[in-house]
Amino acid sequence: MEVYDLLRETRLKIAGEHHQRIVHALIGKSSDAGVVRTVYGHPQALRQAQRWLNARHELKKVPVSSTTRALERALDEGPSVAAVASPDAARLFGLNVIEPNISDFAGNETRFVSLALDPAPASALLPCKTSLVVVTSDEAGSLISALEGFRTEGVNLTKLESRPVPGAPWEQLFFLDLEGHEEDQAVSRALAHLSRHAKTVRRLGSYGSDRLKPAGRAE
Repeated sequence: MEVYDLLRETRLKIAGEHHQRIVHALIGKSSDAGVVRTVYGHPQALRQAQRWLNARHELKKVPVSSTTRALERALDEGPSVAAVASPDAARLFGLNVIEPNISDFAGNETRFVSLALDPAPASALLPCKTSLVVVTSDEAGSLISALEGFRTEGVNLTKLESRPVPGAPWEQLFFLDLEGHEEDQAVSRALAHLSRHAKTVRRLGSYGSDRLKPAGRAE
């Protein structure tokens, strides 16, 4: 969500996406988890490994600004200190993998997006997504009315998340991802309907998606 908040404040658009499987390991100078008393990690990494960490009451969890910073602390502060990071990071920093997988969920993935001021148009041959930021009015049923066009046109929404509008407590903004390019006819009609029923619509770009199947081609 932080990325979407930043996008709202810039002219950047989404040029592409990639989903990467994430494995969180406990990494440090020690090879024995029983020696560790302090664990550093990016807040997101600590949250994604909180079951393992919270089950060990002797551990002090310390959030830091980045995984690199967590690894630096583990490198500098001795065997009682560890970091939450990927096993590959242990090799890069010359540290031990104390516990190889402390993630809460198997198959954990993180979505990464590439950004550009003026990205090249996505190929029509690629499976595409389009991302939007929408602000609705405070009228009853305004969101349902705004989204009706996607149902009518058969456009699939893959994400719909809400956030209060800063400084306007009775209004909501929504982050939407949908399947298709904004120039596709059905998507274009759905977006026109959305614009008529929403207060504002900001298009964050149409881009190739690595999670959608390529469209079938006529023989």
